[in-house]
Amino acid sequence: MSGFANVEMAEAWDGAEGAYWADNAPSFERTTGHFWARLRELVPVAPDERAIDIGCGNGASSCDLAQSAPDGGVLGIDLSQRMLENCRQRAAANGITNAEFVHGDAQVYAFEPGAATLAVSSFGCMFFADPVAAFRNIGTGLAGDGRIALLAWREFDRNEWVKSPRAALAPELPPPPPGVGPFAWANADLAHAALSDAGFGDIDLTSLDGVADMGADVDAAYRFMSSVGFVRGLLEQVEPESRDERLARLRAELERRATPDGVVFPASAWLITASVG
Repeated sequence: MSGFANVEMAEAWDGAEGAYWADNAPSFERTTGHFWARLRELVPVAPDERAIDIGCGNGASSCDLAQSAPDGGVLGIDLSQRMLENCRQRAAANGITNAEFVHGDAQVYAFEPGAATLAVSSFGCMFFADPVAAFRNIGTGLAGDGRIALLAWREFDRNEWVKSPRAALAPELPPPPPGVGPFAWANADLAHAALSDAGFGDIDLTSLDGVADMGADVDAAYRFMSSVGFVRGLLEQVEPESRDERLARLRAELERRATPDGVVFPASAWLITASVG
């Protein structure tokens, strides 16, 4: 794909995986909503803020930022054209006119030099083929006093939203290797080094412990989780005749986690902040 450094990711997100996320936007946003709320509590957004939303997904974070910065604006960038359609529809439905959405790869996208004051990412910063190159490029779009605020999952063992369903479905399979996929920035030293090498300073990683909310009730959580990417991947690795029984174990785990406020699992993330060096 021309103009994309992360070609494999671009093909997945602009294909079936992006379509799945677009079709299930409310569930994905519910899952990470606790952590986005914490970022907003801890990272001030000025009325004239000019933000870049890296991996803006279906637009919840971009629209939230745009409404908080009526005298500024937001540029949302994502690999998925389907999700970007959702972004534009969401902005229009909410009367938001200061948010723009572009299809692109933030590792190589030609950001307007020095135009933004803040770059954020809600669990979208872990998938770059070359994170140093990506954040060096993002840095070109930030003003001299610009800063970044990123959410990234901590270690697999700290995140029951994936560990417990995985154990219920396929306890015989090994856990994912560290430093891969959603947990690529779990190692604080590696995350710090990548941002430092990209030219950022004042780097801080704050641990946020909270919950991942998988659905309002067991039925909703099961509909979502039984088809989510990592579950589909696990089921592809086991005998087809065992899948119904394994999915029954998943449902039992969701029933165990059900509360009046939703089906919730302990989760842990980094809030990573830094300033232009």
